[in-house]
Amino acid sequence: MHSPNPYRPLLPTAHGPMPNQAQLHFRRRRWPATALPRARRIWLRLPSPPSPPCATPPRRAVKTPVFFSSRRRSSSLPPSPRSCFLPMAWIWMVLAAGAVLLWAISLGRIFSSAAPSCVPLSPQFMPPLRGDRRTRNVMLVVAHPDDESMFFAPTILFLKSKGHNIHILCMSRGNADGLGDTRKEELYHACETLKIPHEQVEVLDHPKLQDGFHEKWDHELVSELVMEHVQLWVIDMIVTFDSYGVSGHPNHRDVHYGICKFLHANRQGNVEAWELASLNILRKYSGPVDIWLSSLISVSRSKQSIYTLVNSSPSRSYEAMAAHRSQWVWFRRVFVMLSSYTYINMLQKI
Repeated sequence: MHSPNPYRPLLPTAHGPMPNQAQLHFRRRRWPATALPRARRIWLRLPSPPSPPCATPPRRAVKTPVFFSSRRRSSSLPPSPRSCFLPMAWIWMVLAAGAVLLWAISLGRIFSSAAPSCVPLSPQFMPPLRGDRRTRNVMLVVAHPDDESMFFAPTILFLKSKGHNIHILCMSRGNADGLGDTRKEELYHACETLKIPHEQVEVLDHPKLQDGFHEKWDHELVSELVMEHVQLWVIDMIVTFDSYGVSGHPNHRDVHYGICKFLHANRQGNVEAWELASLNILRKYSGPVDIWLSSLISVSRSKQSIYTLVNSSPSRSYEAMAAHRSQWVWFRRVFVMLSSYTYINMLQKI
């Protein structure tokens, strides 16, 4: 026998007559009112179940297809690569133009001086000595030939413009590659460009002071050699590297510590020492642009004896470095052009 479908309306059909009371009672017990369709509940005269508070689900907003709305189509599709490239290209063009403009303004500031200058203009930097002497005997102590041209050219040119006597003490011949004699002669040629006589240049060749990253120099020996040349040349002022050595070379740092040892042993002397401040890599390769920050630091810290020396003839630095022909390779040419040490030196007292 065909089993009755409880969800089928109880109406007379071709399958049979209307159900009797027993069948209705059975179906009432088996199928509660909440499970019966609305048409069957009405025919059985059953009460409608209470509807829950959220029985009717909220109507969902019908989304318009993308192809029917031009506005939705433009917002839903990803931007084209070309539209992203154009704003970035403009940004890079503006940054490049700003860098070129700042470089040009900085060069204009440097070339505006007729002679090398000092920032700030203070009589406390290298005041006149007692007696009739108006000039000083200054000794520049470096580790290798080409250090004087690569790092200290603004200092040398400034001191020469003021009439001071410059002496250079080079602690080694730079014989790491077996070119010691060649580099020694190149140092003399560079000093001719910087207007320093040969008799005021000394290049040492001590067996314990040889060029090399792995060579450890004796600070006591450096101190003794500095003392010897201070007495020989009657030096009033020493200029050298700071504790980092500008490039981080260990020989540069050993020269600094040797001079510090000399100053400690010669406390009662009248020799003052200045060190070239090492710069971070951003300022180091900013060229003439660093003149603004260095000048600001010197003015704000004038009580700490920090001075910025501006080179009004950067081409002299380039010519002096070009005299070291064995070292004049392409990356050093780029260094001299981009290095801030070609344009300015920031000296601070040791």
